[in-house]
Amino acid sequence: MSFDFIIPAEHPALAGHFPEKPIVPGALFLDTLSRALGQRIGRRFCSAKQLRFTAPLLPMQKVSVEYTEKTASDYRFTAHADGQPVAKGVLSTVTGTRSPPLINHGEHAVTTNANALYDKLPHEDDICLLDSITDYDSQNIYCLTKKPTTCPLQHKANLSAWVALEYAAQALACHGILNAANSGESGSISSAWIIGVKYLHCLKDFLPQGNVEAYTIAARILAHQPGIASYEFSLSTNNTCLVFGQLNVAFEKRSH
Repeated sequence: MSFDFIIPAEHPALAGHFPEKPIVPGALFLDTLSRALGQRIGRRFCSAKQLRFTAPLLPMQKVSVEYTEKTASDYRFTAHADGQPVAKGVLSTVTGTRSPPLINHGEHAVTTNANALYDKLPHEDDICLLDSITDYDSQNIYCLTKKPTTCPLQHKANLSAWVALEYAAQALACHGILNAANSGESGSISSAWIIGVKYLHCLKDFLPQGNVEAYTIAARILAHQPGIASYEFSLSTNNTCLVFGQLNVAFEKRSH
């Protein structure tokens, strides 16, 4: 079974992701995919696992998705654009039995304005989703987001829980910058992207927006090697976890 979709070039998230070469955020791809597949099977997905992003997806590329029913709750998919594989994995209608991670606060409980870090990232404008870093050390980071009603990843005034993937990606990129600075390295990151999702569990279909000033993103590094790191993260508000998962992220430094 199969279907197609296209992310339009005028989507508001793309202008700043990234200005010189727009790339579809993984969160936008996953949200669009889950809605399209959910409409076909008449169910709503709340979990992803064994997900790999194998190539960047560009605006206006036609995405061709093939899917099969793996179990009563799991659907395996592969996605191609212009004949090239861009993603594969499993979407599920259940979240399973995992519990949100307990992430320690870091050693540096000093609020850092995120704007200074975005100067070293390729993101610009409204897709810069973080407001501040409130706590970090070499292993952990805590961030506060900007007011969620300003997020350009909304769909029909709703903010899908899958959008947590982009919030997490930016928090992990900031952690990479802070770790590099503390180790005496310099330079900007030309790109930072999610290349794999071991699991991602959404405990709500949509992230609350009305009376919420900010979400808290907490992340802890699990393993790393040059250019690649594995993290677990959670997104919460009012001490209630809404989304959590384990991700692999790749960093590429801008050459001088």
